[in-house]
Amino acid sequence: TTRAAGLAGRLTTAAGACGWVARQARDLRVLAVGNCIIDTVLTMERIPLDDKVWVKSKKTYVGGQGSNAALGMARLGVDVSFVTRLGDDKDGIWAEEHYRSEGVDTSHCIVVPGAQTLSACVAVGTERMTRVCYMHKDEKLMQCDVTPYLEKVDFSAYDLFYSDGHQLDLALPLARAAARRGLRVVMDMEVMDDGARELMDLATDIVAPAAMLMELGDHKSPGTAAEELALALGRGSGVKTVIATEGQWGSFGARSGGPRAVHIPAWPECRAFDTLGA
Repeated sequence: TTRAAGLAGRLTTAAGACGWVARQARDLRVLAVGNCIIDTVLTMERIPLDDKVWVKSKKTYVGGQGSNAALGMARLGVDVSFVTRLGDDKDGIWAEEHYRSEGVDTSHCIVVPGAQTLSACVAVGTERMTRVCYMHKDEKLMQCDVTPYLEKVDFSAYDLFYSDGHQLDLALPLARAAARRGLRVVMDMEVMDDGARELMDLATDIVAPAAMLMELGDHKSPGTAAEELALALGRGSGVKTVIATEGQWGSFGARSGGPRAVHIPAWPECRAFDTLGA
């Protein structure tokens, strides 16, 4: 009973904090950069091996990590501009129309003639909550020189920069420029490589899977991993906020120079599971 009361208290506090953050965020002007991926999601009881199966459902979404973040912020009432590559195919046309219908500014989207928009087919096994992602990337889309497009970005129009850590030829120049102008730089990490490490150094706020942060710092606790990374990064470049996400277990947040990591459980009415890569 005491444990349940404690959980309820933390969830109530988290809900109140989220409401306050959402109200504050509506005044922000955000430049978001990342992937747009057209996801076709197939659900079935089990994902077969060398066999046939009837799927339970088939749905297509405008997805991608950066895309989802931009759309989510727009739905919260935030003023968002999205930078991504789109093909001039039907998927790209649909994606751009979808962004506009949700209130996302697409003036910085880069439409590449003759290229196909990034896409994926995602198979989800509902019995064991497993998934397989089949990704498609048109090299012509990625070979487009983005420099002329980036030079058109006016950073005085924004308060915050967001990156999903992908398309680094887009993300890194924009993140560097945003940091030079004193904007908050939010990095929503999915993979760790040299480019992602530079983005991490530029970022004021870092969101990443708990498993990645624990491996990065050789920690067994996501809370400790978030605390240590915030402390280490904050030494050289000011205050850092680090959030370690752990699917159905919620998330852990820490700030350099602040108290110990705070654990926010996943909302109990939501059947949360890891959709990384989907």
